[in-house]
Amino acid sequence: MKKIFLSIVLGFMAWQTAVGQCISNAESLTPFVEKLKKNEAVTQILFLGDSHIQADFLTAYLRGKFQQKYGNAGRGLVFPYQVANSNGPSDFTSYSNATWENFRLVYEQDIFSQMGASGFVIGNKEDSFLEFDFKNPQDEFSKVIIFNDEKMENEPFEVYASPNSLKNYTQRKSKLISYQVQDGQTLPELASQFYTTTTRLRVLNKSLQTPKAGQTIQTDKVKIDYRPEFENGLTLLQNGTFGKFCTEVNLAKPQSRFVLKTKSKKGNIFYGFQFLNQAKKGVVFNTVGVNGATYYDFVRYPLQVQQLLTIQPDVVMIDLGTNESLSNITKVEF
Repeated sequence: MKKIFLSIVLGFMAWQTAVGQCISNAESLTPFVEKLKKNEAVTQILFLGDSHIQADFLTAYLRGKFQQKYGNAGRGLVFPYQVANSNGPSDFTSYSNATWENFRLVYEQDIFSQMGASGFVIGNKEDSFLEFDFKNPQDEFSKVIIFNDEKMENEPFEVYASPNSLKNYTQRKSKLISYQVQDGQTLPELASQFYTTTTRLRVLNKSLQTPKAGQTIQTDKVKIDYRPEFENGLTLLQNGTFGKFCTEVNLAKPQSRFVLKTKSKKGNIFYGFQFLNQAKKGVVFNTVGVNGATYYDFVRYPLQVQQLLTIQPDVVMIDLGTNESLSNITKVEF
């Protein structure tokens, strides 16, 4: 009897696996597959997801496999997650000599009216250096697309080469202070204001979830100590002005470190950066991963769709739905 039951269970599991591997509307993938097979031009893949995509767990493997077979046409869309006090892929680092207000699209906040390409935003109002440092030699780039806010249009910027990382010239320092919550301030807004994290605020304030006006809380006030000797080793590669909502930077020689000095008098607001090389064929595997994201979050901000459309993806892969399981959403609503 046990053997019969086990056979039934194994048979059911095999059937489920077979059904799960069946691709619906497979014919819609034909143009993408044919372009890959020919491999005569650059293929752009766009992968949208939540926390496991932000961490690049699944996508790092897929990126490696696609580019191993068809060629590497660039690292693709990234965001300075470390500058935004969040986690990100392990194959690059990001640093700044200044603090930035920062949010991701799942947060309720009134600081930034839009979210752009990466589902994240950083912003400040001071001249600032922003650095990306790529670890893999094959991710050298000669073209960068900067997804910036439209208020930065015609504002100046500079791009530099540097033999040293900005990391070696900055130090993060924090001071514990008391603060009285203002009317309407959310937990993410408080974390952004003091350049700390919501997790840290909850630790300091007994699992604080919803701050109330007049409430006194404890918070770290973080600042970045910067040594300007960093600038002695810089070589100017290019200066220019920002476009309306995206800016293209073309470099004469491939680089693995990107140092941007932004000098916008109207404020600096960035939504993502796409790094490309001069390859005529191969794959760019772009990822947009946001911790805690749901389908609803990805339809809230028109600018995000507008900026992602400029990538002109040949295929869009969507890996969402896990976070919906935590809500009471119905099938009809979904």
